[in-house]
Amino acid sequence: MNIWKPLFISLLLIGIVGNTCMVQAVEDKQNRPSGTLVAIDAIPVRIAGLAVTVVGGAVFVVSLPFTVFTDVGTAWDALVVDPFLFTFVRPLGQFYEWRSRLEENGATDEPEGSTRAQME
Repeated sequence: MNIWKPLFISLLLIGIVGNTCMVQAVEDKQNRPSGTLVAIDAIPVRIAGLAVTVVGGAVFVVSLPFTVFTDVGTAWDALVVDPFLFTFVRPLGQFYEWRSRLEENGATDEPEGSTRAQME
């Protein structure tokens, strides 16, 4: 019985799978934020984001009479939804390209009736 052919195929498959796992582990480590970024993001940036969300909501209410006949959805998204997503949905320590990563994963957690959900 020829054992070399199944052994060769098995070793080849193990090498391919092992290589793929190694590449994924290296990519995950490269995309991982540093501890300093996470610490800075955890307290001061999130508190500032909450303040911007509250102030944006107030500005939205004040601007509502001016935008009611034009484009309320754009004002809502820019003043309330974007700061909310930045504060509560964005992963810790990720300041750049976080929105594209969330959209790839489908984890934006936007309401069904949101303007962005209607546009897509």
